[in-house]
Amino acid sequence: MDPQSTLIAPANPPAPNAALASLLATPELSVMGQGYAARVTAVQAQRHREVILAHPGEAHKDFLRSAVSTKLLAGPFHHQLFVYCAHSPLALLDVTAAIAQAGGSIYNIFLFPRTDGSLLIECAFVLRGREREELEKIAPALGEIFRLARKPHAGKCEPVRDLEITSDPKDPAVIHLRAADTQGLLYRVVRAFVVLGLRIQWADVRTLAGRAVDSFSITNRQGKAVDWSATLPDLLAEIRQGTD
Repeated sequence: MDPQSTLIAPANPPAPNAALASLLATPELSVMGQGYAARVTAVQAQRHREVILAHPGEAHKDFLRSAVSTKLLAGPFHHQLFVYCAHSPLALLDVTAAIAQAGGSIYNIFLFPRTDGSLLIECAFVLRGREREELEKIAPALGEIFRLARKPHAGKCEPVRDLEITSDPKDPAVIHLRAADTQGLLYRVVRAFVVLGLRIQWADVRTLAGRAVDSFSITNRQGKAVDWSATLPDLLAEIRQGTD
């Protein structure tokens, strides 16, 4: 017998979703909200787990011990920011404000609530001007905002253009927003949710060919369905009104 024929063949490589399944079984990711597994890749999940583990309060579920933990990945053209904090209606507003203050333009953002009352936000953005100097301002700005040291504000926002919001016929909790991608648009949208007492359950925000293509799952303060026939006109008006 050929000696080589006795060699054990290498095991088949794991299925593409095996790495993700392994990560989802960890204590940090097993409490992610409904639909998380269908919305992320293994690479995303690993980064989410890293930023969760970096939070000093994670082991004790004491999120006020440190209001926020962040992970910033700087790239040659765009950057990624991961934020882990207590779940608050203002959390996404704070993140969008910090990036806008640094001159950033968000083109992709995902919001992932956890069942233990915490929240993970993943954001991709580009900066205008002095990249490194502006990047270094974002984490301190987030820290100040989350510690309530100062009120979040996006600064100058461009006028909203071509805004359209529709409810999803398959899921009454979901709305879809389409608009020209302008500076401060997401800040205005999230601020409008806060003003109207609407809670974001999850968010999927993208920019395609210069247009914002966003989806949000929304409830009222009590966690119940929103009557969009009555609320949508107020939401449109609040977004167009701009910042205070």
